[in-house]
Amino acid sequence: MENNIKKLEIYKDDSGCLIVGIEDNGNLEMASFDGGKSVKEFYGEGAEDCEYFVKVDKDDKDLVLLWLIKEKFKLTTDFEKWLNEKKIPNKTDMWVNS
Repeated sequence: MENNIKKLEIYKDDSGCLIVGIEDNGNLEMASFDGGKSVKEFYGEGAEDCEYFVKVDKDDKDLVLLWLIKEKFKLTTDFEKWLNEKKIPNKTDMWVNS
C-alpha cells in the first residue's frame, strides 16, 4: 500500500459510494454519493442524486484517530498486526522490568 494515499473507497455499488479522504487543506472528509430509486423515495420525485459530506477540521483529526484506535484495538499486538497488513511503517519496542 502506498504511504501517500489521500482517499479510500469504503464501498461502491450500483446506487452510490462512500469515500473517506484528506483534503488538500488537511481536513478529513467522508462523502457519500447516492442516486436512483432510494433518493427519489426519500426526497420525492425530481430528486435524482444526493451527495452528503461530513468534514473534520485538520486540528481535530488526531482526536478522531485516537477514538477509532480505542474502539478497534484491545491489544498492542492487534494494532501492530493491522499496521503490518496495511503495510504502514511502524516500530515495535518493548521494555520489561525485572
